[in-house]
Order: sequence, then C-alpha cells, then structure tokens
Amino acid sequence: MEVRALLVHREHRANKWDTLETRFGTIVTALQQEFPSTQRSKRIRLLKTMEVFGGDVEQVRKFLQRTEERHQQEGDDSGISRRQKREELKTK
Repeated sequence: MEVRALLVHREHRANKWDTLETRFGTIVTALQQEFPSTQRSKRIRLLKTMEVFGGDVEQVRKFLQRTEERHQQEGDDSGISRRQKREELKTK
C-alpha cells in the first residue's frame, strides 16, 4: 500500500510540474533571458515563483530585481562555492 501511495504522489507531482510548464513556460523562458542571474537557478524554481505570484509577470519581475539587487549588495560571487566561502572564513 505504501508503494502505491508513493507512486500516486510522484505522479501527482510530475503532473503539477507539467501543468506549471504549460501555463508559465514561455514567460519563464523570457524572464530567464531578461535576468541573467535566473539562468543559474533551476527552471522549476522559477515556475514555483510564478505560481506563488499567481502568474503576475510584473510581480515576479519586481521580485527578481530585488533578489538580484540584494545579491549585488552582498557581493555575492557566484563563481565561489559555499564550501570555498566557508574555508575562507575559517582561515580568517
């Protein structure tokens, strides 16, 4: 019984992602081209963000701009992994 429940849950989740891709796929592609920082994140994350904002492109655009600005203020260097950052902090 547990295996069946797991398979049903997995199928439901896959169907949800397919539905999100159908609803927001072209918009997410456009946003990925508009915001270079979003190309690093997984596509499913952007689809979830679109779902959270109810498909409102302007709200998502504002959210992505705020996120990008915050990363720039923090001096977030995407080329450095978290492990490297931790090692640098340990040596200081």
